[in-house]
Amino acid sequence: MNYEVLTNKGNYVLDHDPGPFSKNNGFVYNLELDGVYYKGFEVNEINCNKAGIAHGGTLISFADSIMGYTAWKKNKFPCLTAKLNANYVGPAVKGSWVYGFAELTKATKS
Repeated sequence: MNYEVLTNKGNYVLDHDPGPFSKNNGFVYNLELDGVYYKGFEVNEINCNKAGIAHGGTLISFADSIMGYTAWKKNKFPCLTAKLNANYVGPAVKGSWVYGFAELTKATKS
């Protein structure tokens, strides 16, 4: 993983048709690197709580969108998340670049 590539918004491709949920929340940047699919977004006012940091719901929704995106790209059809847990490690302030990736470990038919 190249940290400088992943943390630079300019390396990501703008998705011009991300779907309404992702579009409204700004989850619109994608990057494929060595067979791994990354998503990124810049924390803006709509993502923040009163303290000016990304709301936990924004971050968990972003994580869910990464998982769905990865599963879709790997399986070639839309998928949903069956289970998602989160442990937050730090804040993402307004203006921050947030990125992530998922690893598909199992696909079921349910």
